[in-house]
Amino acid sequence: MRFIRPLFPGNSPVHIFFLGALVGMFSFWILDIRRSSEQLIVRNIYDFDDYVKPQKFHNDPETGHHEGEDILAADLAKKVRVFVFVLTSPRNKMTKAIPVKTTWARRFDGYLFISSENDKDLPAIPEIDKYDYFMKADDDTFVIVENLRYLLAGKNPNEPFLMGRRFKVIL
Repeated sequence: MRFIRPLFPGNSPVHIFFLGALVGMFSFWILDIRRSSEQLIVRNIYDFDDYVKPQKFHNDPETGHHEGEDILAADLAKKVRVFVFVLTSPRNKMTKAIPVKTTWARRFDGYLFISSENDKDLPAIPEIDKYDYFMKADDDTFVIVENLRYLLAGKNPNEPFLMGRRFKVIL
């Protein structure tokens, strides 16, 4: 009997713990494979031809609107005039300020970039009397201007009001 080596040398709690963990992980792996293989259904893409029909989108590349879907937005654009100030810095010009200018800033009635340096690519002097509302934004903000106009449409531009949120300072 001395020549028979025990399967697990020593009965220390550490050996028993690792053996139990190994058996547990292996069991979980086997059960997980069985469960996930039952959920995986492979289908041919042509099986969906009856459900998915090609759609033709009618959007104007200049405005981004779908034809006939911007009636309310166009009406509000005439009634609610909004100007935005965008705070930026020279190092954010190419990565943040220019993308803001080419996306959502142009949807406002007017916009101004406030920076520590003058820049010919970013407008600087507005005509203040042409606008009903003014908004302050940072160069990492994204605005859906039509939704902002919809929110402001119920307000009286002659009565002062302030809307915003105070965020925690993250340094």
